[in-house]
Amino acid sequence: MDVCYVLGTGSLYDNLELRLSLRSLEKNAKNLESIFIIGEKPHWIKNVVHIPVKDNLTSEKNVFNKILVACESDISKEFLFMNDDFYMMKPFDIKEYPYFINGELRYIENPSRYQMINNKTMVELQKMGIERVMDFGSHCPIRYKKEKFLSLKKYYDESKEKICGYSHRNLYGNLFVNEYIQAIDCKLWGSDEMRETEQGCISTKDECDDIIDKLFEIFNKPSKYEKSS
Repeated sequence: MDVCYVLGTGSLYDNLELRLSLRSLEKNAKNLESIFIIGEKPHWIKNVVHIPVKDNLTSEKNVFNKILVACESDISKEFLFMNDDFYMMKPFDIKEYPYFINGELRYIENPSRYQMINNKTMVELQKMGIERVMDFGSHCPIRYKKEKFLSLKKYYDESKEKICGYSHRNLYGNLFVNEYIQAIDCKLWGSDEMRETEQGCISTKDECDDIIDKLFEIFNKPSKYEKSS
């Protein structure tokens, strides 16, 4: 199964997050085929399929669009979607990676932008008759089937001229996923220490030099996706 990353221009570390994420995949992922990078392409990367896509809209719409572009390419019929700041900390099978939720989504008054996107998505799903909307926003990989994800294009198209877009994870998860595991989100916030997670993954926030240094100690061998310096 292939893996898809979408990449913009906002890295504070010359895409060191992606470098470490790829090292973690090479070390721990079973049934890994090709790596697809949709968007920008770091100068140091090799042995990937790159599809250039420029960012023209808000962040969540840009990501949604790049996944749609991936689905229109020759990426595998089902693929694993990764963020560049996801690090796989133990062996796993890409084809069998579970779906994880944080629990049930709740409507948030006076929301942040992220919460505004979830509010919009939840309201739309409830209009379809889904009373209990699950939160698939856990910071870990998620498996997407191309045909099913492409059926969500109408939500991307509808949101282009709006203030905010939809959560692709929550749309897909609530419409197409029947079995999932509830687990504590594996994002490391603030001064969190590295810890084991049920997802087998950790995710980092911006400006987390201490965690990045620890990850370099764990994944100290360059992957086949890195050019020699």
